[in-house]
Amino acid sequence: MESVVWRPAAGVNLILGGGDVGKSTLLEAVWLLLYPTNGFVLSDTDYFNRIVEDELFVEAVMSLPESTGIHDQSWAAWPWEWDGENAVLPDQDTDGPTRDPVYRVRVRGTAESDLAYEVVQPDGSVAPFSTGLRRRIGLVRLAADDRSDRDLRLIQGGALDRLLDDRTLRSRLGRHLARTCSAPGVHASQ
Repeated sequence: MESVVWRPAAGVNLILGGGDVGKSTLLEAVWLLLYPTNGFVLSDTDYFNRIVEDELFVEAVMSLPESTGIHDQSWAAWPWEWDGENAVLPDQDTDGPTRDPVYRVRVRGTAESDLAYEVVQPDGSVAPFSTGLRRRIGLVRLAADDRSDRDLRLIQGGALDRLLDDRTLRSRLGRHLARTCSAPGVHASQ
């Protein structure tokens, strides 16, 4: 996959599709961006067409509450503003944010096959997207972290098939999806 833009909806998002269309790649990109340590090693197969000189980027725009410690870093965190569809430059003519503050975070695979975790500032500069901050975001479960409310379970391929073999769970999911898709204002698309 050379490039993809994904705007998940609020709540639960289901990623469906045939084999080898990019479902796992999308989940792995989220996993790589929020990986809670700096121990991941890239290889040339991680780059599009194995062209490492072009680098690779996984970027997300996210709201980060005070509890993540975004403002307790050794560098100043300057938020962007969310216009409902994109992160935009803050309006300099007003006192304080006029829209929801968001942050652009990314992981960049360099030409040397290193990973650079960065927070992109509105002025174009970058600051470190630290391991501690990624851990406090809490989307990847750590072995020593017993806060299951901050658990993102990336279920792919055969594991998902095994999970859906449970007829009770399949039935509950089907009923929930039917209610959700039949609600006023909700439109299903293929």
